[in-house]
Amino acid sequence: MSSRIGYDFCAGFQKPLGNKGLYWGMEYGLGSRGFKIKDSEDGYSEELKLIAHNVKWVPFDFGYKHNLKNDFALYAHADVFLSIDYAGKLKYTEKYDGDKESESESIWDFDDYMPLDAGMQFGVGLWWKKLNLDLTYQLGVVDGDTNSDYSFGKYGNFMIRLGVGF
Repeated sequence: MSSRIGYDFCAGFQKPLGNKGLYWGMEYGLGSRGFKIKDSEDGYSEELKLIAHNVKWVPFDFGYKHNLKNDFALYAHADVFLSIDYAGKLKYTEKYDGDKESESESIWDFDDYMPLDAGMQFGVGLWWKKLNLDLTYQLGVVDGDTNSDYSFGKYGNFMIRLGVGF
């Protein structure tokens, strides 16, 4: 299973906890999750792709921000998230000796599809003045499909996030 490029567009806030660099916050946003599975052998290949779009809520964002010189700051954070898919598509493609067949289905066509995900996010980042670069890993704890012939498993996303502070 391999990753797919997605998006994570969030708005949030961070409130300092005292003056030692600790903070807490929240985020709300839209994002995506998905995967690609590809198998090939002797001129035959099959590929399964999923992309699902979701609404995401981060009710608890805790972190530590360390100020450096020249308007730079380093930070680390750990978050809890909850997301629910509102749209998505599963695409299956077979290729054999130049022939290609594809079919697509909505995520809602699967009886056992689990649109809900929850889990943890861990990240580190760099602030420069009001601009932010963040590297975050998101690990879901809910199986993507609960009772089918193939399991989608738990989702994990690596995100490169850019931000602006107001």
